[in-house]
This record gives sequence, structure tokens and C-alpha cells, in this order.
Amino acid sequence: MVAPVLARAQDFGLAQRTVTGLKFSGNRAIDDRTLKAAIATSASSLKYTFPLGLLRWLPVGTRRYFDETEFRRDVARVRLFYLQHGYYDARVDTVVRRSGDNVRIEFRITENEPTLIDTVIVQGIDSVENAGQLQRRLLLRPGEPFNRYLFQASVDTLLTLLRDRGYPFAQVFRSYTVDRGQRSARVEFDVMTGRRARIGDIVIEGLERVSPRTVMRALRLTPGAIYRQQALFNSQRALYQRELFRYVNVGLADDSLVGGNDTLVRVRVRVVEAEKMTYRLGLGYGTIDCLRTSSNVTIRNFFGEARLLELTGRVTKIGVGRPLDFGGTGETLCPSLRNDRFSDELNFQLNATVTQPAVIIPRSTLSLTGFLERRSEFNAYRHQSAGGGVGLRVGFGGWVPPLSINYRLSRDRTDADRAVFCQFFDQCDPNTASAFGRDITQGRLSVASTDNTTNHPLEPTRGRILTLEATTSGTHTASEVSFNRFVGEYVQYFPIGRRTVLATRFRAGAVIAGTSEAFGDSVRYVPPPDRFYAGSPTTVRGFGRNEMGPVVYVADTVTTDSAGGIVRMVNLRSSPTGSAGIMLANAELRLPTPVFGGKLGFVTFVDAGRLWEQDGSRLRAGTLYVTPGIGVLFSSPLGPMRLDAAYNSYDPQPGRLYRIEGDTLSLVTDSFTRNRRDSFFRRIQWHFSVGQAF
Repeated sequence: MVAPVLARAQDFGLAQRTVTGLKFSGNRAIDDRTLKAAIATSASSLKYTFPLGLLRWLPVGTRRYFDETEFRRDVARVRLFYLQHGYYDARVDTVVRRSGDNVRIEFRITENEPTLIDTVIVQGIDSVENAGQLQRRLLLRPGEPFNRYLFQASVDTLLTLLRDRGYPFAQVFRSYTVDRGQRSARVEFDVMTGRRARIGDIVIEGLERVSPRTVMRALRLTPGAIYRQQALFNSQRALYQRELFRYVNVGLADDSLVGGNDTLVRVRVRVVEAEKMTYRLGLGYGTIDCLRTSSNVTIRNFFGEARLLELTGRVTKIGVGRPLDFGGTGETLCPSLRNDRFSDELNFQLNATVTQPAVIIPRSTLSLTGFLERRSEFNAYRHQSAGGGVGLRVGFGGWVPPLSINYRLSRDRTDADRAVFCQFFDQCDPNTASAFGRDITQGRLSVASTDNTTNHPLEPTRGRILTLEATTSGTHTASEVSFNRFVGEYVQYFPIGRRTVLATRFRAGAVIAGTSEAFGDSVRYVPPPDRFYAGSPTTVRGFGRNEMGPVVYVADTVTTDSAGGIVRMVNLRSSPTGSAGIMLANAELRLPTPVFGGKLGFVTFVDAGRLWEQDGSRLRAGTLYVTPGIGVLFSSPLGPMRLDAAYNSYDPQPGRLYRIEGDTLSLVTDSFTRNRRDSFFRRIQWHFSVGQAF
């Protein structure tokens, strides 16, 4: 039997009792999560709160014991916490419910009325530029509760703003008076700005191989300029981005006055250089990549001037791709690739990139790249390419995102199922279709910009990512293939509570084909890698890899009856053809769990997508698909590992069916559909992946 007991802290003598519940009631101004962080007592993990202890055998979770002394102090801590937030008359009572060796605790809070700020006075800033802006940036405002934490933070805000306006030696004196009877507070800040200073000279320490000139080119400050603290922060960030140093500190020197003049200050740059050469080797596995390996060699300060040489290599399809298919026995590693003819050879990527920072302006980076690669898309195509490129990335500072301009010239070959060319161009004769698989010259010019304000590269919980990209290819870029491609994507992360996140994404794109010199003026051709595909762990999860868009079907043998109905097919397979337009919309709610140290989480999501096919000079819209699902994710050093299950209520994608007749293809029917998935469980599409969906 559990009986509530209202008591004071000194009435307890509860040794080695498990805290199975902790709650707050009556609190409106301060949320539960903040109050729990302010006290020592905490509740045990979920398995200790489960009825009858049915989950206590699990080797996870943490058991928290009741400590009488800390509990008494927690009552005082909560009262003090409310006082610091301006609630001088707040009262805290406690309720303890005991059941055997378990304790459930409740803090009952009566907040009463807060003490409000009546006046905020800032003196001594009349000579500072934009003085009114300084006062508007303060966190304390009349009419709000007098929060002592914000009172201290306002001092820090003033100092930061003054130092960013050229006053490195500014001081702020603070005071306040509280009228408990009137529940009002008066706040005063007395500012002594000191003399406005300029940068006198810059001292660099710690250099061994890197030249001082290289460091000076990266700095965002120059001798003679007004001292601004933000310029020091930006300089420190820029030096880290050069990847030449493992430690950087940019700040005022101890002997900061130059020649005893308090209007000239000395800036000291301290650095510790990184290793001249570093390398990484990685091994992994993926259902589509099979066994994979990657390597990276980085040579810093390559021939001076902060140049960076990166050599990267990546090999996938190990176990199924020749010559590392282990004599055919490796197919057991990746059974899903067994019938994918584009996975019978190794995929690889070799790159050599030289990067030179600050070529045109301080925030610019020039890169030269040479590459050799072979890559394939599941059941769609195999693409081989060799060539080089040049890229320029320009940063503008402030709220303007950086701009990247890239030109790539290569000799490419794409191998796709002949049925794909039949679908697009009615070119089913093998001699004609083989022209689409020959080597062609491709030159493409791309312009892209990404604005990223997220708080974490792998598992963001707040912020946004806006990406815009445009690519053009044609005679003006020395290319035998002509098309224009546009893609835009917007991702937003909304924090809900402590660790719950609502993630949303919208992506849209279109590719417009022009007439191709490689195949004749009448042919509109877009290389398969530049088309759009959907159906995967990162697009619409209700479909398998590339299964959402238009497809063609090919069978070695098709037997029909006298009425033209299909009786039997041998080795039926599908090939995605790719699309000329795409629209994706995704929303998922990421929920934490109290087990495994908070590393395990649940996900609920809804994915929507539509693809467009090119019909002459127009785009023809396909079906709009919406698939809901759930999943689990586990945080690992490699990033979040996910297992998603999505429900697909739609019939399989219809498409043309071809029959192989010697070296040619024969059209059997214009519209063929695989058998419908009848049962609920057969309509579930599973995806395992490493990394968030978006």
C-alpha cells in the first residue's frame, strides 16, 4: 500500500531507499527540467520505476538512492533558485510517498508574485557610438522579474559590446536595490569605457614550418584598425579553418599597450602547428555498398602558403564486385545485390585535391581536383568518369552564406539497361542503343550556396540548412551533352522539450534536357547520374532503393496465352529510368528514451514524394506518394544508426515490359505491374542506415 505523507525534510530517516519518482507541482515560471538540474536528488531510470520490478533484470539504467542530507539541502536550493529569479516570497513544501524500499518525492511550490524591475539605468556610455543599441541589447528590462542571473549576464553583454566597439579596457560596475514591500527593483550599471584603442602591432608565436605571412593573410584584423573583439574571434576561426594548427589563440597580449600608449594595443597570436602529414583508414559495411574501405592522406602547408593536398580513395562492393568477389562466395555478405548487374564490379573513387586559401579575397578558397571513379546506382546504372575540375568558394561574412562555383570536365561512360533507352528514346536496336553507352565529353558549371545554422554536424537539434544549386552543361561548357539542372532544399530542426526534436525537410528539383551533340540534334538526353531517383532511407522510406519512380521491366522469357495474357516470366527484373523533376517533403519526430544512457531513441515519420517525367518540352507529374513509419536509432561514434519501418499502401510501379530476343528487346506491353502486396506485413519496407535521414 502506498500512502502519501506530507512532511518536512528533518522527519525522514530513509537510508538506501530507491528514488522511483520525482516531480514538481505549482511551478509555472520555471520548468521541471531546469529545477531538476538545480538539485542533487534525482529519480532512478525507467526500469526501477516499472511496477513490480519486472524490468530490473535488464543490465541497463541507473539506480538513484535517497539521501536525507541532500534532500534537506534541495529544499533550500529550490527556494534560493526562485529567489535568484525574482520570486522572493516563493514557498517550497515536500510530499514523500513510501512503498517498501521505494520513495516517490514531490516538491510543491507556491510561487506568489515576483519582484519586477522598475528602472534600468546605464551611465557612462554617452560617447559610445550607437549607445542606445547597447541598452536595448541588455537582458534585463523594466516590467520583467528581477533575475540575478540575467543581471550578471547583462554585465557580460555590455563588456562584449564595448570591446567590439574599440574599448578593450572597459569596466562595468553594477548595483541594485529591492523594495520587498512594493515588489520592485531598481538596477544601475556604471560604465567606465576607457580610451578607444586601435591595433598597434601583431605578435605571432609558435610557428615552426608555417610562415608569418601565411598567418597574417588569414587574420581578420590589420594594424591601425579599430580594436574589435569580434575580429579576434573571426581570426581565430579562420586560422583553425586553414587546418594548419591544432591550437590557436588570438587575444590581447599581456603587455598590451604599445609604447605605453593606451590608444594602441598589441594582439598576440599563439599557435601550435598540426602534423605535416596525417592519414586515415576506414572499413565498413552497408547493404548497398557491401564491404567498403576508404583512406585519406592530408599534407599540410604543401609547398607553403597554407596549401593543402588531400589524397582520398574509396572502394565499395567488396565481396560482390570483381575482382574482389571472393570467387562468388561473397554474395552471402550482401544478398540484396545478388541480382543487381551493376554491382558485379568494384566501385572506386580516387581524388587528388590541392586547396589554396585567400586567393582573391581573404575569405576565398581555390581548389584544383583530379579524379578517377566508377560508381553505380542500385538496379539503375553504372557510371565511369575521369577528369578534373576547378572550384572557387567565396565567403562574404555576416548573414550572407558562402558561394561555391565549380567547373568539371570529364570523359564519361554510362552503362544502363537497354530497356531504359527504349523507354526514353525508342532506341531498342542494340547498335543504336550502344551509342548511349560510349565515352562522351561532359563539361558542367555549377553554382551552389548553403546556409547552415545547425548546432551539430551529425545529430542537430536546432537550426536550419538552406541549399540552392544550379548546374548547366552544353556547348558553352565544352560538353557533348546539354541540360540545365536546379535543386533547392530546406531543412529545419525544432527542439521540443529537452531532447525531443521535430525535423522537417522540403526538397524540389528539375532537370531540363537540351538537344545533344553526342547523339544527334533530335535527341534530348540527360545522363542517368543527373536524373532524380526516389525510394531510399533518405528520401521516401515506404519504397525500396529507387523503386518509387518510373521503371521498365525486362525478362529473359515471357510466355503469353492466346488472349495476350502473361502466363510465365523468367528472370524478371526492373530498372529505374530516373525522372526530370522531384518533390520531397519529410517530417519526423525524434524521441529520446531513458535507457542506454539516453543513446537509444524512437522516431515517427511521414514521407511524401512525387516525380515528374519529361514529355517532349513539358513535365508530366507522377503519383503523389505518402508513406508513414516508425523507427529506432542508436547514437554511436560513427553517427546515429537507424532501423526504419515504413508502411506502403500503394500498388507496385507500372512500366513497360520488354522481352529479350537475341540481341534485341521486344516490347510485350506498355503497362505491366508486379503482383500487389496483399498482407499488412508484406507492405512494410525496412531500411537500415548509418546517419540521420536528413
